[in-house]
Amino acid sequence: MSSTDTLAPLPSSRFVPWLKLIRISAAPTAISNILVGFLLIHAGWSPVVPLIWLIAGSFFLYSAGMVSNDIIDISTDKKNQRHRPLVEGLIGLRQARYVCMVLFLLGIICPLAVGGRALIIALLLAIAILLYNGPLKQTWAGPIAMGSCRSLNILLGASYLPQSVMVESTWLGWPPSVWWISISLGILITGLTYFAKNEATASNRWRLIVGAVIIMVGLTGFATSGLAAFNPPSRAGVFPLLIFLISAPVIIRLGLAIRSCQPRQVQFVVISLLKSLIVYDASFCLLFGQPDFSYALIVLSLLLPCVVLGRWISST
Repeated sequence: MSSTDTLAPLPSSRFVPWLKLIRISAAPTAISNILVGFLLIHAGWSPVVPLIWLIAGSFFLYSAGMVSNDIIDISTDKKNQRHRPLVEGLIGLRQARYVCMVLFLLGIICPLAVGGRALIIALLLAIAILLYNGPLKQTWAGPIAMGSCRSLNILLGASYLPQSVMVESTWLGWPPSVWWISISLGILITGLTYFAKNEATASNRWRLIVGAVIIMVGLTGFATSGLAAFNPPSRAGVFPLLIFLISAPVIIRLGLAIRSCQPRQVQFVVISLLKSLIVYDASFCLLFGQPDFSYALIVLSLLLPCVVLGRWISST
């Protein structure tokens, strides 16, 4: 049984297949990454114009990645993911290729408006997306490529770095908290991608165990992120407990999936952890955006469209 069996019927609209193609229900997770990266540098979301350009760039690159994934995987999807729009013929393959190129182009142009550093990160992110969807997907390096996409997305959010906020004592001017969170997120997504490999069919228990261990390493990085700051925030001491509470449902689902090795349980892990990315990002805003709680609440509000859209459109 696939995750689509539990979805509500889709409303009738010519735009729905496109929303389904780009997996719009998971798009808010990419936006929340940008908000965190920007906040780690500027201690807020000002100036707003560069932030808007970076959010737009991230959204377009995310969408391009989803479209290119379905284009490249169309032959496989005909066997295991027959509900996908390209397989059903709701969107033409040639049309999808054209839209994919436009999305990649927009995803690079928008960061260019912010500056050279943002452009370089956007180009690296586009390359990582294409490498994952193409030659690396079925290799041992595939999960690492996917993890690097999320790491680069955090760095894209932190890429607007005027000289006034450059930190000369760290690599490339980014503070330790940016590197710590981006690398931890990359590790977590690497583990999740490895865990979810062949999610549409029966999974190998040892593969699930290895994936779960990598995920736990990433979560440990999240829990200790407060200690990576030059001046650890006052909430850094209780932050590991917060991460544990957020992670508890995911950890339980990991155990259930490992025990059953059934596609349905594996897909539940993937979906729940993808949605949890927004909660984790909100917790980072709570930690580093103090004393103002509004940053965390705004990021957390992105969970609403993620959940609502997820009723009709699967994020996997």
